[in-house]
This record gives sequence, C-alpha cells and structure tokens, in this order.
Amino acid sequence: MGLRRLILACAALALSAGAHADDKAVRKALEPMYRKMEQAFMKRDINAVMALTAPGFTGKSGKETVAAEKVQMELGMRFAMLKEMKSVKMTIAKLTVKGGNAVVVNRYAFSGIIMPDKNKVVKMADTGVTRDTWTKTSKGWRLLQLETIRSNPTINGKPLKEALKGQSGKK
Repeated sequence: MGLRRLILACAALALSAGAHADDKAVRKALEPMYRKMEQAFMKRDINAVMALTAPGFTGKSGKETVAAEKVQMELGMRFAMLKEMKSVKMTIAKLTVKGGNAVVVNRYAFSGIIMPDKNKVVKMADTGVTRDTWTKTSKGWRLLQLETIRSNPTINGKPLKEALKGQSGKK
C-alpha cells in the first residue's frame, strides 16, 4: 500500500508541475496583453482595446451581460469624457488555465482628468477587480469576457455616490 501511495503522490506532483508550467507560460503570454490594454486606456483608444477581444466578447457586471457593441459604446463614452488619462495599472492577481481558456483575477487602478466646465478640472479615479476570461485564438490570446467584480470610482477623492449627491438639481 505504501508503494501505491508513493506512485500516486508522484503522479499528482507531476501533473501539478505540468499545470504550474502551463500557468507560467500563459501568464508570460498574457502579461504583454495587459500592457497593451494599459497603453490603449492611456491613449483612450477604443479601437485598440477592442482589437484585444475575441469574437463573441461580452462584458458583465452583476447579473447583466452585454454584447461587445454595448461595451465599446460605453467605454467610448467614458474615454470621450476624459480630458487626460493620468495612470492605468492592471495586475494579474490570480490565473487559472482551463483548456484553451485562462481566467484572470485582474486588479486595476486608473486615474484621469475630466473637465465638465471650461474652467473646472475634476479628478476621477477607479480601483477594482475584474474577472477576465481569455481564450486562445489563431491571433493569440484574446479577451472573451470581462466581468466587473468590484469597482470603487471616486471624484476628487470622494466616493462617486457621495461626490454626486445633490448634483442633479444644480445648474
């Protein structure tokens, strides 16, 4: 019985080492994709962002899943609001490889400047977590789904809800 356990333990170690090697290889392939995504966000280039997506790409927040076209429109509107993107950082916090897909827990942070009025500068920022599903395609790894898990947007350092309180009735 001891020999059987030893063989099973060695087999499990070999399998986990192979999976670990796969994870490392996929991480090495995905890191540059996140750098490209950061650059596209810095330039507010919606076409460059969408070029990193796979056919059938969707966005998800809560229970709502939306098609690529809606994600593109919403992100394009956010980019248009920004006068300048100050910083963007995306970090792979966790990676799980399942066949031809990789699921990444991505921690992100960005900050930028909007100018709602001609002489008023407003700082906006967001930190949060997304669950990104990447799929291996003939063009390399592409983003299949971006699911927002947590988002903490701020305006001038205040949480968004607090910053917007009472703003709807003002002229």
